[in-house]
Amino acid sequence: MTQIPNPFESIDSRLSNIEIILLQLQTGHQKIPPERESGEFMTVPQAADMLHLSVPTIYGLIHRRELSSLKRGKRVYFKRAELLKYLEDGRRNAQDPLGHGRISSTRAYKKTERS
Repeated sequence: MTQIPNPFESIDSRLSNIEIILLQLQTGHQKIPPERESGEFMTVPQAADMLHLSVPTIYGLIHRRELSSLKRGKRVYFKRAELLKYLEDGRRNAQDPLGHGRISSTRAYKKTERS
């Protein structure tokens, strides 16, 4: 007699895979494939979430032209690679091992005296 395959076995394995994916999404441990990372477009809320900034702050950065964006109609988009570049541009280097002053790629801020 020929055995009929149990359809519940394949359903069970598929549900297990879905459960793993949902847990990864919930904890934020899902890896984005490298081919999608550089060309992926993001919306304002997604960019705000990625940069840990508020949506109004993102619009302020766009207005001051500190953050490059693309606009189609009423929607604003960002390239993921450009958001990462924005983060990298703000990097500061720590003191050197001998304790000499800070080495920084940002301009030094100088206070002006008021009379």
